[in-house]
Amino acid sequence: MYYPENGVWASVPNAEKAESGIVIGITSIIAAFAGKLSSVKFKPPNEHVMKGRSVAVIESHRFVGAVRTPLTGTIIESNVELIDTPQLASIDPYGKGWIAKLKPTKLESERRFLQRITSCAGEFAALREKLGAHCYKAFPDYEVYEIGLECAAVLLRLDELISRIEVGKVVLLVSDDPTAQIEMIRWRDQSEQMLVESRKEGGFYHFIVKKVH
Repeated sequence: MYYPENGVWASVPNAEKAESGIVIGITSIIAAFAGKLSSVKFKPPNEHVMKGRSVAVIESHRFVGAVRTPLTGTIIESNVELIDTPQLASIDPYGKGWIAKLKPTKLESERRFLQRITSCAGEFAALREKLGAHCYKAFPDYEVYEIGLECAAVLLRLDELISRIEVGKVVLLVSDDPTAQIEMIRWRDQSEQMLVESRKEGGFYHFIVKKVH
């Protein structure tokens, strides 16, 4: 279930199972907007928090923001794994990157504020547009924005970056060169690296590349 206003989700079981806790996390839109997270700081366990109040603070090189609970309750547990690997909340926000577990105290009255994705897809689309967030098939570890350069020159920089990063890392490349799509396919075939995704938005081409060897 989602609370679009705060960009969070909550796994809401039936009333009988809610006593064991409701898991809260950030949506992929917030993760995409924030970029690769560098820090997650939590409220202490057993603290009672009201709906809309912070249970954690996330931070990246371009973003600092609160993770606000969609429900009133007591913090049972925080995902302490994010202290050492905050990037999990960026890469897997609906799985290993969950933020906190809450024991709700007003579930019956507050459940109505949560929505299924079929009901709030329009709100999320508007939020994504407002934030300028880009949700890709793989979360980028590195970003390369080259505007006003020929794609051949851009690919030289991409080659240099690929040569020094670890296998498995993902790069976002953005270019405004009209030949970019053709050149990227040629680069993929020559380099034998993985072109995970390509798209055009406005006058810009977005490519997600994964280093595989």
